[in-house]
Amino acid sequence: MVATLKKLSNKLKNLKSIYVLIPAIIILYYNNKLIYEKVVSKVNSPILDSFLIGYSREEAINTLEKLGDDGREIYKTLYSSYFDITFPIVLATTLISLLSLNYPLYKTSTLGIFNVLPIIYMIFDELENYCHFQILKYYSPLSTSIENYIFFGSYFCLFKYIFFFTSLVLLLIGIISNIILFIFFNIKNKKNN
Repeated sequence: MVATLKKLSNKLKNLKSIYVLIPAIIILYYNNKLIYEKVVSKVNSPILDSFLIGYSREEAINTLEKLGDDGREIYKTLYSSYFDITFPIVLATTLISLLSLNYPLYKTSTLGIFNVLPIIYMIFDELENYCHFQILKYYSPLSTSIENYIFFGSYFCLFKYIFFFTSLVLLLIGIISNIILFIFFNIKNKKNN
């Protein structure tokens, strides 16, 4: 398992190129802009994706009821127009690139495996998207056919945010550590000269 993760991590390190990072950031920006313009600004209400720690059945039903029929149809376009299908892929690519640029720190290659975390985030986000689309597709407040989608969608949502925020924290630690190491080695080199 660890050997497989290291192989995957080594392959992902190829994404640390500026030629991957800059286009990914540009695509991420425009994808996020489309999500806001086509869905978020029109719905004007929380959606299931906005729950950071998952949601209960009651919270899901209340959220979907507040959206109304029109709001649920607009929300469904988030998935049917592929906005939230491509978003996790591009975000994961951006995070992988940034993590690969920042790790390993000072010859500790085992930290390079951190660039696998955005892949795990992306998998949970895509699974969550599938559940949310199925919930919207078969939605009825009294329907029992969406129970499993609500249950798993809630957990996928929670795990998505755990891996996303873990990636962000590690990215910040990597940036700060690299700045400190850069300053330390510059001071050390000046003293030696």
